[in-house]
Amino acid sequence: MKSFALLHTYFRQYRWHLILGFIALILVDAFQIGIPWLVKKAIDNLMSELPDLSVILKYGSFILFLSIGIGMTRFVWRYYIIGISRKIEEDLRNRFYKHLQSLSFHYFDRTPVGDLMAHATNDLEAVRMMCGMALVASADAALLMIASLIMMLSISTVLTLYVLIPLPIVTVTILKLGPRMHHRFRAVQEGFSDISQKAQETFAGIRVIKSFVQESAEKDNFKRLNENYVDQNMKLVRVWGLLHPIIWTVSGTCSVIILLIGGFRVIQGSMTIGDFVAFNSYLGILVWPMIAVGWVVNLYQRGRASLDRLYRIFQISPDIVDLPDAEGGKIKGEIEFAGLSFAYNGDEPVLKDIHLHIEPGEWVAIMGPTGSAKSTLIQLISRLYDPPENKLFIDGRDIRNWKLESLRSQIAYVPQQTFLFSDTVENNIRFGNDLPRNSILELSKLSQIYKDIKQFPHQFETLVGERGVSLSGGQKQRVAIARAVAAQTPVVIFDDSLSAVDTETEEAIIKGLRKRLDNTTVILVTHRISAAQQADRIIFLEDGRIIEEGTHEELVRFKGRYFEIHEHQRLLDEIDQSDTDFSETQEDG
Repeated sequence: MKSFALLHTYFRQYRWHLILGFIALILVDAFQIGIPWLVKKAIDNLMSELPDLSVILKYGSFILFLSIGIGMTRFVWRYYIIGISRKIEEDLRNRFYKHLQSLSFHYFDRTPVGDLMAHATNDLEAVRMMCGMALVASADAALLMIASLIMMLSISTVLTLYVLIPLPIVTVTILKLGPRMHHRFRAVQEGFSDISQKAQETFAGIRVIKSFVQESAEKDNFKRLNENYVDQNMKLVRVWGLLHPIIWTVSGTCSVIILLIGGFRVIQGSMTIGDFVAFNSYLGILVWPMIAVGWVVNLYQRGRASLDRLYRIFQISPDIVDLPDAEGGKIKGEIEFAGLSFAYNGDEPVLKDIHLHIEPGEWVAIMGPTGSAKSTLIQLISRLYDPPENKLFIDGRDIRNWKLESLRSQIAYVPQQTFLFSDTVENNIRFGNDLPRNSILELSKLSQIYKDIKQFPHQFETLVGERGVSLSGGQKQRVAIARAVAAQTPVVIFDDSLSAVDTETEEAIIKGLRKRLDNTTVILVTHRISAAQQADRIIFLEDGRIIEEGTHEELVRFKGRYFEIHEHQRLLDEIDQSDTDFSETQEDG
């Protein structure tokens, strides 16, 4: 029940709307209760020896007035209470989105996207229904049940007691079925999460699926998940479906009791026709609360299961937060690793005893084989993962003592897996920066993407599609490079972000970057010697350790691992050049 604390704040925030809504709801129920009483009076007048037409018109006018009142006040409670449920859904969705953004990479590494989408859609919808219709229906049912019973007792205490005999059946049924519905709806929501995850994964990887001709296998996998989802829903339906038949059976039993006993009392003369009709009307009003009980239980159990799922996420604290004494400030660009070792989730360290000092404005290239933790090293600089205390410093200050917003806003990062938003080319370059069009043009030329953009159907206004799907790998990387430079930060990190461009384009990009980022600290992760040799210094990582460090010339003379890669790439370049010369000779021949 701790999860209901999530809603307490919102109910307090919108308390006046709730109060107005419930006042309107009380008026609606009062007007509804009044109509059968007026009908009773009118019928009794008609059955009298001297019926009075003016009295009938008076009661008819009152009934019309109450009907208009019901319509107006029903609009008011729907506007306020249902409106509040929509506002709570909006606030919870914004809170959910903000909370997810505060969580570290560790959480997203282990949480499927489809599961998060299910929380943001189905779960929030269920909570909204619980805060809206379930709340109204339960209050409405309680008010009408109490008022109807009072009016029925005022007409005939004996007949009311007979009618109440079958009602405990409804109560027992609800107490038995409620917990089962809660557990089964939780299973339904988890099944929906699985379907959402599978659909998202399939469409994101549709090219791989088609390339390996796995459409049939993936269809079968999705079919199994879909069948499980339907099966879980049918288990829920089998429980929930019992409520309505039981309620209608009880309602029908009550009608039979009224017909038999009430009819007998009318024949005896101990009850008037007006009383009999009014009593039946109040029983009809009483049927709605009985039906509402089943509906409310369903909505409540759905909402509670979803609220519990959301509550578990809100209880997850961000791994990376500002320390109490953290400060902001302007970064100059000095970076120092002081014997840093780092492990994921307490596993074996992936970085081991890293000692590295980078001066402001220095260009440093990082090379090493796959799995040598190059990306991990640079992600620590932005605190995407949290380094140990007093092992990583920015401008002489422990990185943990920098405010996160201040730190990250001054470090531009081009990740290894380039991500573009489903927006225009221009907006992807401008992302987070208010730049004029001429600056966008300049940056596109710097990253060597300008010529490609000019060939796009709408040039800079061309939509790149989800994750930049309409662009090639090299084009996406060049747009991402332009986006990073647009941030104008004192530190820029390129994580193998030139791997999809040819060496000629790479050389042109680095030449432009060296000129544009002359006073900027640049860290360039690369597998290419041609890119690394443009840096002021080269770091070679292997098995999480720095095994070589120096300029291009120094490392070539050292004849270590860097030299091996240098020679290997040089031979490949010579072979490519020989093939090109041979092809040209053949064409000339």
